[in-house]
Amino acid sequence: MNIQFSKSIDLEHVYIGEIGEVIEACPYEEDIIRIAEKAFSHSRFFNDPKLEQDKAKNIYVHWVKSAFNKPDKYFIVVKKNGIIVGFLLLSIAEKNIFSTIELIAVDENYRGQRVGKTLIHTMEFFLHDKGIAKIKVGTQLDNTSALKFYTDNGFDYCHCNS
Repeated sequence: MNIQFSKSIDLEHVYIGEIGEVIEACPYEEDIIRIAEKAFSHSRFFNDPKLEQDKAKNIYVHWVKSAFNKPDKYFIVVKKNGIIVGFLLLSIAEKNIFSTIELIAVDENYRGQRVGKTLIHTMEFFLHDKGIAKIKVGTQLDNTSALKFYTDNGFDYCHCNS
């Protein structure tokens, strides 16, 4: 079951703290691959009986690799001691109407340290500067940590489908 959320950007309620880095057409980055290999345990792909488990496991790594060096893809990263510890992959809809969070992941050793919040806030500042006011994202119903993360960060439920 896929759950869709949206958020209107309101910088008045954005925490001003650590800010990540926005990279357009990001070159290949091993730290992002390392995080993607371990981060995505809740996926509709794992529940697809027509998809082998080893292929399902590698979908997110392939997704990330396919986004490198693409001018219409933006990676937002947070670094600690020069190492990427979290990333958010973002695309912007035609005519700059809205943006979509494609993937977001934090290194398991840095969870609970506001890395995800920093990714979201950096994205909001970036999109606000580009004149984009709406963000969309989807996740799975059984991914309770993602559901909580999005609602805690001001996203509103839109709809669900299966």
